[in-house]
Amino acid sequence: MKTYSVVVADHTGDTLMQLTAPEIQARANAGSWVFVDDVLVPANALTDPVLEDAQEVRLMPGLVGGLDDEE
Repeated sequence: MKTYSVVVADHTGDTLMQLTAPEIQARANAGSWVFVDDVLVPANALTDPVLEDAQEVRLMPGLVGGLDDEE
């Protein structure tokens, strides 16, 4: 199965990993955000043709925002 170079960011910094398309999709479904050439891409769109044309793939921790109701 084809692998792709992916920069994975977490609380320790960035790590360059070799991942398959299903592995990238699994991480995206687990709450990570996937950027392909600086565009946020939904997990179901992470197919081999999309990834093969990419110059850069980055997995970032998902961000959660909002107001705190306890104020």
